[in-house]
Amino acid sequence: MYVDRPSVVKENTQTSVFVLSADGSRAERVPAEFGRSSVTLIEVISGLKNGDRIVLSDTSKWDNAKAIAIR
Repeated sequence: MYVDRPSVVKENTQTSVFVLSADGSRAERVPAEFGRSSVTLIEVISGLKNGDRIVLSDTSKWDNAKAIAIR
């Protein structure tokens, strides 16, 4: 599976990304493994499911947060 590439995710790494809740009001940090990439897409090896919506913008200021509120 390929997803739009989040700004903080590098090719062939294990990291975490924020996955949006069903209503879009909250995002929870989820560990994921990524593989090959292009400029705009990255391969998901594990950790995300089809249909997960992830935050693509820079989330580095929330590095210590397990979840964030979305406004």
